[in-house]
Amino acid sequence: VFLSPNAAIEAFLGPSAGHETSRGLFGAATNIYLTPSIPFTVFLSVGGGAVFTRGKVDALSQARWSYLLSPGGGVWIIFKRGIGIRFDFRNHVLFRADDATSLREYSGALAFTF
Repeated sequence: VFLSPNAAIEAFLGPSAGHETSRGLFGAATNIYLTPSIPFTVFLSVGGGAVFTRGKVDALSQARWSYLLSPGGGVWIIFKRGIGIRFDFRNHVLFRADDATSLREYSGALAFTF
């Protein structure tokens, strides 16, 4: 949801499968667009949420919830009327009172604005 040409709020929800665990991430982020008036738009993002981690069948770890801090940024290349491609980098930091884990995400997508 765009709040202005320079700011937007987005929600995220999805799975993240790993070698030893499966995770479900969900939360919201605020995006700040540094150059909204040109087709090559750079943006910064800061988000937060929660993560549910469950071990695979043969792992000895238990299911647990963690907090999520998700800073990042990327590039949105707009072709025509709000249609473009978007490349993101995020560093998801999962933390609890006793430990913290960092997960990097690199993604790209076809993006639409409404």
